[in-house]
Amino acid sequence: MRKKQVELERQRDDIKLQFAKQGIGSFEQFIKAIKLVDPKEQIKKKEEEIKRLRNIADLKSLISRTPLNSTFENFLRIVQQTLDTSAEKNIQDHIEKNWKNKNGTKNFIADGVNLLKEDGDCVFCGQNLEPVSRLVSDFKNIFGETYRKTRETITFNIPRCR
Repeated sequence: MRKKQVELERQRDDIKLQFAKQGIGSFEQFIKAIKLVDPKEQIKKKEEEIKRLRNIADLKSLISRTPLNSTFENFLRIVQQTLDTSAEKNIQDHIEKNWKNKNGTKNFIADGVNLLKEDGDCVFCGQNLEPVSRLVSDFKNIFGETYRKTRETITFNIPRCR
C-alpha cells in the first residue's frame, strides 16, 4: 500500500514538473480549472464582443475628431461657466443620500413637483415640506415648466416602431 502511494506521489510530482516546464500555469490552477462547455461558441461570443468594443472605440474616435464635437464642447464649457449649478448639486446630493437606485429616473421628482399643491405638503406622504423648502425650491427650478415641455416634446416626437 505504501509503495503504491509513493509511486502515485512520484507521478504527481512528474506531472507538476511538466506543467512548470511548459509554462502553462501551475498544476494547482489546472486542478481548479472548470470544464468549458462549448468552447467554440464561447470564443465566438468573445470575438463578437471584441468587435463591438472596437466599433465603439472607432466611433468615439470619429466623434472626437468631428468639428461639431469640438464646437459643442467649447459651447458647453462656456455655458457651464455662466450657469449656477448649485440646484443640480443639491438634488444630486439628495439622490445620493436617499435613493436606493441612484441611477433611477428623475422624472419621479418632476412628477412630484408637478403634483405639489400650494400648501406645500408632500404629494407622497402628506408631510409638511417647510423644513426642506430649499430642496423643494431646487426641484421646482430644475423640474419646472421647461423640463416638462422638453420631456413632452421628446416623448411626442420620437417615432414609434411598428
